[in-house]
Amino acid sequence: MPCILGVIKIRQTKLHIYNLLQNSIFCAMSLIMSFLVKIPLVPPLPFLKLEISDVPIFISALIFGMPSAISILTVVTVLRTLLLSSAGWPGFIFRMTSVVIIFFLCLSKRFSNIFYKILCIFLGTLVYVIIKIPINYILWINMFGMSKTLLDNLLFTVIIPFNIIKCLLNYILAFALVEPTRKILHTTKKIFP
Repeated sequence: MPCILGVIKIRQTKLHIYNLLQNSIFCAMSLIMSFLVKIPLVPPLPFLKLEISDVPIFISALIFGMPSAISILTVVTVLRTLLLSSAGWPGFIFRMTSVVIIFFLCLSKRFSNIFYKILCIFLGTLVYVIIKIPINYILWINMFGMSKTLLDNLLFTVIIPFNIIKCLLNYILAFALVEPTRKILHTTKKIFP
């Protein structure tokens, strides 16, 4: 009996190490993408940059589930705030709103019907944008000194459409890359038994 428990414990330890390795790879991919891929969509507003650093986090949500994706998001956001971000802790708050999208992605995994998957994407984007509105007002006016009238003008004409485009692009890329990523991970699992 003790021998069987020892084998089970070794297999569980290997599984935990393998999961930690996979999460680390997704963290590294997200950090590299956040550093290298920044596309300014609105040239007069340089702070609105389209980035795809959420795609590895969303793929992780679709493959491994919510706890893994939230841990990757938290680690990446902390590292970005400490190392790369010019926005500081307000940038941390902006980034952590992606938890909403992770929730709806994990919810969409439960449905095989394409209509429900699209509904989850729509609801996730809607809730994400609704949450971003008060955060934009609080942080842009109080932390960055933007006038309320300027923010009112930019919010519905630029900021909300930007957030919708960013969400949809990240969703599309995550859904397009989830199966190839799953195949690669399945192949690597054979290498590390």
